[in-house]
Amino acid sequence: MTNIWEFLLQTAEVTITAAILLIVKWLFADKLSPRWQYAIWILLACKILLPAHLTGRYLSVTLAAGIEAAKTTVESGLASAYTQQWIPIGQNTSGLPFVSKMPVSVTDWLFVLYILGVLISILYYGLSYVRLRRILRRGKRAEEALLKKVEETCARYALSGCEVVTAEGIPSAFICGFFRPLLVVPAGEDIDEKIFLHELMHRTYADALQNAFWCILRALHWCNPFLQYVFHRIGNDMESLCDQRVLEELEGEERRAYGKILLSMTDEKYARAPGTTSISNGGKNIKRRIEAIARFKKYPRGMALVSVCALVVLAAPIFAGSETSGYGTDYPNLSDYRSKVMMAEARMNGCTTPAGAIDTWVKGKVLNLPNYLAAVTPCHQQGELHKQVEQEKDFSSAISHGLKDVPFSDYAVYNLQKENEHRYTALAVIAGQEGYETRPVLIIPLTLQKEKGWTVTQSGKISKYKASFIDIYWGLEKLPGTVASEGKGKTGIIRINEQTIRIVDNQIQDQEDFFADMMGNGFSFDVRAKRSAKFSEEKMFIWGEYQDCRSQAERSNVKVIGMMTAALDHMSDEAPDDIIEKEYLLQEVSGSSSAGAGFDFRFVKQPWDGNFDGLNFVLGESSDFDLVRFEGFETRIYQNGELLDTLKIKRGAKL
Repeated sequence: MTNIWEFLLQTAEVTITAAILLIVKWLFADKLSPRWQYAIWILLACKILLPAHLTGRYLSVTLAAGIEAAKTTVESGLASAYTQQWIPIGQNTSGLPFVSKMPVSVTDWLFVLYILGVLISILYYGLSYVRLRRILRRGKRAEEALLKKVEETCARYALSGCEVVTAEGIPSAFICGFFRPLLVVPAGEDIDEKIFLHELMHRTYADALQNAFWCILRALHWCNPFLQYVFHRIGNDMESLCDQRVLEELEGEERRAYGKILLSMTDEKYARAPGTTSISNGGKNIKRRIEAIARFKKYPRGMALVSVCALVVLAAPIFAGSETSGYGTDYPNLSDYRSKVMMAEARMNGCTTPAGAIDTWVKGKVLNLPNYLAAVTPCHQQGELHKQVEQEKDFSSAISHGLKDVPFSDYAVYNLQKENEHRYTALAVIAGQEGYETRPVLIIPLTLQKEKGWTVTQSGKISKYKASFIDIYWGLEKLPGTVASEGKGKTGIIRINEQTIRIVDNQIQDQEDFFADMMGNGFSFDVRAKRSAKFSEEKMFIWGEYQDCRSQAERSNVKVIGMMTAALDHMSDEAPDDIIEKEYLLQEVSGSSSAGAGFDFRFVKQPWDGNFDGLNFVLGESSDFDLVRFEGFETRIYQNGELLDTLKIKRGAKL
């Protein structure tokens, strides 16, 4: 925790957890043994120590988003040193509070006040312990008779022993100390063996150290009265567990006698310092413990397994939590509180994959949904985004103008390139709907950066193409490629261009009938953002160019020119021969194979300038992020049905 907002989120999540545990304990009061009534608080300890949003999910999404929205509103008029307005809360990796700068704003000072409270609480607990230890230094080593009684109790019940001292003014026996504990006994009093048994149980199970641990957690939430009550309950559950352990060692009348001893201590004072445990813990608590003794039973061994399973089931929703839901398409005006919460939710739960970030950005632009854009906008641009939202700016205007009232159809991601682990570049190719005289296609250069999640920034101007028919899923020769390979053969220069196409599956079936499937109109575009999307299709579009460098006289007898190109990997360094039928060599025909090869044959009109750019084919349709990598190409040039030239080109080679 580095600011007051992170503390509010943390204490809210811890409070909800504690409330859930109290309800469960109440519902299963007669079903769970004292061991599991106390063990259940382990979940609370873990929730306190682990920072909120550690798993990217929240115990209460609405509450977390509300705090984030409040932070955005409050911090807009401040210049806090501890809080960056647009960085979502709960993004640090520490559950413990700390400061690194001088406070400047009201919220900074509130956080400083909170930390001072933590330090004062810890100091108070520490001084209380030191004060008690000083008092005990004036105590005396126990007499032999008392020591013998304690040793006999240890031997009888197989318990760990410890040093025994007597002190004046001590209301009841207790254990004091973390690593070398003392058994403190009131001077001049005849102590029942059962009291020794109780305190030695505390000693054996290191309850004094556990008490100190709970005191530290209590200090972290000193300003939360509900949690203070919960920590009081934890201390009582620890004593009830110790009672359970004692009763398991006693029989019949001894158990009733133990209950009478507790009744006699209802008005006694007891040690409250951290690092101490006492059989006496206040009248109200003792009454609850006696009620537990009255219903004492030895729980069957099978109940332990049942309790473990219950603990696991209970832990799942507490630590798994829920994802934010701020990706809805019914976005109202930002002045609406719900809209502010939706924006906050989107910022808090950004996109986890590059595909998800691009999908969210495109839909945010096309559908004019600022909450989508908030999820993928870099932190330093969030303020400008909010200003634009307040001005009711239409984020889809550039795309709508580019499409000229042609309905949006779909998009593809071209040339996604990884610069490093935290940065990608890509082209978003957005197409208008088919069936119009011209189908506009918009090209938008993008840069992806990893912050807390993946963010998207438009890195260049929007370009526009028109075509009578075009399919964005199969490659666009008008766009640049990711890799260009060049080589020079006996007759000319060959260039092979590569272009990657990646698709996020956004088809949803809205009609499930035979005729809809036959007509192809049973599907529609899914407008919901997919923050964790993966590419469902990944292709590589390859096209080749050949420049015949021979003289015009040598090219004058060319009637049919053909080109075949195959991708070569380490498993195969030869192009396949079986994809070109002999009859193709003198025809105008083109095709490709699943082996990663394509061919194209054309008639030539004389005079021919030597340029041939018709070859193209698609390589690979995998669902993996990385397309198949290969070493190079083999290209063959055919003239009038005969092989003219063969050239192997290393991938990425330049002339």
